[in-house]
Amino acid sequence: DAQVRRDLAPLFAAEAAAQDKPALRGPLHRLSESLGLIPGLDEETLAPDIRQALKALGVRSGRFALFIPALLKPRANATRMRLWSLFHGIATPDLPNAALVSLPPNPSAWPSGYATAAGWIEAGPILLRLDIAEKIAGELGYRARRGPATIPAGLASRFAIKPDMLPAVLRRLGFRVLPALGLPVVFILDLQF
Repeated sequence: DAQVRRDLAPLFAAEAAAQDKPALRGPLHRLSESLGLIPGLDEETLAPDIRQALKALGVRSGRFALFIPALLKPRANATRMRLWSLFHGIATPDLPNAALVSLPPNPSAWPSGYATAAGWIEAGPILLRLDIAEKIAGELGYRARRGPATIPAGLASRFAIKPDMLPAVLRRLGFRVLPALGLPVVFILDLQF
């Protein structure tokens, strides 16, 4: 219990801070039950005032999940995944090196649901770390907020992928990739939703 409380301290702190805020109690309770990560877009936390209040507690309501970024750090994530494995009655698979940003789509030793619970999202031909996906999708969304924009140089290296994989990954992150007219090697991106 002491180790769980220490490793998952940001989750316990956020839940305690939300006790006197009725609008936050529900999302924080659900987040607590799911070990600090709820995959998918969370409709309940989309309102700007709720997002700001959650952000003040260290919780991110992003495009791909409601989560506590501090719990994706190696020690906290290892504890989370041991608890997840215990709940599911399976041996705990090894987590990848914390420095990795992307992985092949189906790590052989991972059971169904493990990648999502560990903070990886399916992004076309790869699994992408959730915090990286949220950060880059936010940056690209800002670039394309007023219409099509060029893809930033070096984007493929930020995902640690080959450039030819970039369109498939960006499509999964919610962007359309279109060839720029008259510029054979430049692509533009546009918000898909």
